Amino acid sequence: MFRYVPLFGVLWAWLATAAYAQTDYQQPHAPQTIVLKVRPEYRYLCREDGIDEPALKTVLDALQAQPQKIFPHHSPPIATRLQGSTAQNRYRKQADLSLIYEIHYDASVPLPQAISRVLHTGRVEYAEPYFYHRTLEVPNDPLLSSQQSGYLSAVSAYDGWDVSTGDTTVTIAIVDSGTKWDHPDLIDNLQLNYDDPINGVDDDGDGYVDNYRGWDFGGSDYNRVQADNDPATRTPSTNHGTHVGGIAAARTDNGIGVAGMGYNCRFLPIKCASDNDTRAGGSAYIQFGYQGIVYAADHGANIINCSWGGQGFSSFGQDIVNYVTFGKNCLIVAAAGNDGLEQAFYPAAYDYVLSVTATNNTDQKASFSNYHATVDISAPGVSLTSTILQSDTNGYGRSSGTSMASPMVAGAAGIVKAAFPDYDAIQVGEQLRVTADAGIYDLNPQYVDKMGHGRLNLYRALTESKPSVRQLGLRATNEAGSEFLYSGDVVTLDLDFINFLRATTAACQVTLSSADPYVQILSDESTLGIIGSGELVDNSAAPFQIALDPTTPLEREIQFKLTYTDQGYQDYEYFTLLVNQTWLDIAVNQVSTSITSNGRIGYQSYGPGKGLGFQYNDTDMLYEMGLIMANAPNRVASAVRDSTGIEQNDDFIPRELISVLPSTRSDLELGGNFDDGLIDTLPQHLNVSVGYRSFAWSEAPDDKYVIVEYTITNDGNEALEQFYAGLFADWDVSSQGLDRANWESDLQVGYVRDVAEEGKFAAIQLLSPGEATYYAITNGDTGTAPLGVYDGYSEREKYLSLSSGQTYLTAGGTAGEDVSHVVGSGPFSLAPEASVTVAFALIGADNLTDLRQSAQAARQRYTQITPVATTPPADQFRLYPNPSAGTVQVYWPQAAGQTFSAQVMDITGQEVTRQSLRNGQALQLQVPPGVYILRATHGEAIETRRLIVQ
Repeated sequence: MFRYVPLFGVLWAWLATAAYAQTDYQQPHAPQTIVLKVRPEYRYLCREDGIDEPALKTVLDALQAQPQKIFPHHSPPIATRLQGSTAQNRYRKQADLSLIYEIHYDASVPLPQAISRVLHTGRVEYAEPYFYHRTLEVPNDPLLSSQQSGYLSAVSAYDGWDVSTGDTTVTIAIVDSGTKWDHPDLIDNLQLNYDDPINGVDDDGDGYVDNYRGWDFGGSDYNRVQADNDPATRTPSTNHGTHVGGIAAARTDNGIGVAGMGYNCRFLPIKCASDNDTRAGGSAYIQFGYQGIVYAADHGANIINCSWGGQGFSSFGQDIVNYVTFGKNCLIVAAAGNDGLEQAFYPAAYDYVLSVTATNNTDQKASFSNYHATVDISAPGVSLTSTILQSDTNGYGRSSGTSMASPMVAGAAGIVKAAFPDYDAIQVGEQLRVTADAGIYDLNPQYVDKMGHGRLNLYRALTESKPSVRQLGLRATNEAGSEFLYSGDVVTLDLDFINFLRATTAACQVTLSSADPYVQILSDESTLGIIGSGELVDNSAAPFQIALDPTTPLEREIQFKLTYTDQGYQDYEYFTLLVNQTWLDIAVNQVSTSITSNGRIGYQSYGPGKGLGFQYNDTDMLYEMGLIMANAPNRVASAVRDSTGIEQNDDFIPRELISVLPSTRSDLELGGNFDDGLIDTLPQHLNVSVGYRSFAWSEAPDDKYVIVEYTITNDGNEALEQFYAGLFADWDVSSQGLDRANWESDLQVGYVRDVAEEGKFAAIQLLSPGEATYYAITNGDTGTAPLGVYDGYSEREKYLSLSSGQTYLTAGGTAGEDVSHVVGSGPFSLAPEASVTVAFALIGADNLTDLRQSAQAARQRYTQITPVATTPPADQFRLYPNPSAGTVQVYWPQAAGQTFSAQVMDITGQEVTRQSLRNGQALQLQVPPGVYILRATHGEAIETRRLIVQ
């Protein structure tokens, strides 16, 4: 539930809600619809049905879009400190719903491209698809239809009700497909809004007319949605919410039907689906789930049940959760999903949501239930009897799913809230979580820590008092103090912790562990001591230390487990660290971009995400850029979009990660190398390796470009004839897609410009010797020549655009369109082991004159760049090679002609060898592979280096 890991500086540390989670367009979503949130500094330009910020308005007008606020009745949160301790205010996040819009557009632009244009304005906090969600009910096993499940006994409901039966002052919202509120077993627990009786007038002024019994966001027809004031289930496709509502809130001890877990707690029905919707396999999509959550919180709900969801993180969804949790002090309980997979499922996996997986009648994981480290608690979800809709009578039926497990926990949460009225939303959830029965793992050894703390136990939740210690913050640094973590690093982990419930004792400890084979725990234990409720502590006095294996793969997300122990208390949680990041940023002048280790520029993967894009004066102008190499239509290696247009080709393997290089030639120099080994089993394998460098300067006239250079070597046994190399770039200079591409032949510059009179320019210039090739592309074209890329970018098209000389020099026309281009060089003939160098300047400019001046400066500057030195400067202390197989030359010119001491220690500080050496002499190591520290001493001079043995 409490899954909070803030980013400190540029540390890439996260849990399930990855900071750069990629949008999953395969999930069900509304066509040509975007959810966006405007940045708060543009609030004064936001209307209920329009956005007047010029850059964003231009984009939306070009998309023929109709903006509409999703929450028009909400005001910005009051800019005051939330109630609570200083520690509590570290994690509490107020959310502003007043700037969130739903955008429907009519232009024939693919949704990813439309979203990219919106993001590139820089005026929004996020933009993403409008996702639909599935209810989480599964067909019931007929063999169970006559059995009594005993699920209330399994969760100690009867014993719990002897302690507390809840209270009518606590409301559980059923945000679902609709609920038959007039069912005899439900109507007496219905929460009514006496301030707005049914009279055709909005008596309470909340923007909802006659919302006496809740609200229906979906109406009768999903094609023409018209909300109304009756949240009742009317069709079989929307029956789900009635069954869910009965489990949480059916009237108990009334002599009929079933017993709802919430006993005396009231329920508020909110319908978020349309009556005629059968698109989700015969059931209705939850189209308005997040609107329903907000409505519930705004109308007094203490607990909100969500028995629906989908895969993939959404910033919009997390925003809603933050608003409800911290703005309204309301706990969301949600189902973990029915795919039977180990996966995060949303909204259950969002921070601060209580995630529920399902067990069967014998406390084993239900076969259909998802499981994951983000799950908080389990509850019975197989063959539960509850209220249902029938055509001619009020009835009951059995059903299974995490949809059924979730309202059991929601009902229990209502009783806990009634018993502990001073608990806030997170405390209610934590009380349920830490008192759950962990003994279920004896029956589920293959799912340890993936079914939450244990199975729900209402009696223990009402009678036991335990701590709840959770991680609140993380700082990770290597020996050099850098927050970028790479293979071979020794890393210090400094964490903050908060306790939500009963105070711990002086014996409280936290232990770090990991099952990942690429990490070694050097220091694994910290004593936290006494932590009062709501108090914050850290382990800075005894931080954890880890060592990353020299063979750690790229972009490795290493999972760690924290285990908390105290008198009568044991708990755990997980977090992950990203190591071997494959991109670095260049931001030393008016152009900012990112260079990756996989042949891409701007972004490490498709669309906005990991990387800066290509920003000129803080405006991002890039959608995608990457390297293409080819010598035939079927022999192409690239790092740009594939033939589907949905994914990207990942043909390059980094062999040396990008890093900052010492340089006297520029203000920043980066470099690394990769090869096309990812396609080495395919006919199109070129068998080349690529060493790359990038350079940037901070002073005029060199402050509006960066240079990228590729040295390509033929590693094969055959000559590569008719070989070409170049960059493909899909620019969004104008942000609204009204750009024009052109070619300046004298400077060998291909540029894309905003057609507006004062529009900016983005350009790629060929700097290296060789024949230039240029191909301008109108993205929406569907022909074979000139080609378009909305429908994908095939290998044949890549070769065509790279090898056609200078045939298609313009795109976009006078009015402007969405355009791309390819700037390349060739043909070359590469004999085995031969190399060719191609270099480009990436330029941002205000106008054509400005562009030409920067292009001339870039050409002049490139002629001044000297070849890369193959060894470090002769006057530096250095090790070569490093990593090594155990024999490494130690160069120390300061000790020339004399001996010096070379002490080698392992990462625990234990000496493994000490040798006397002279400058340039080989250090011989007979040690296991790993990371070692070399300490060289000559008189009072000391040099310390990290040494990697492979």
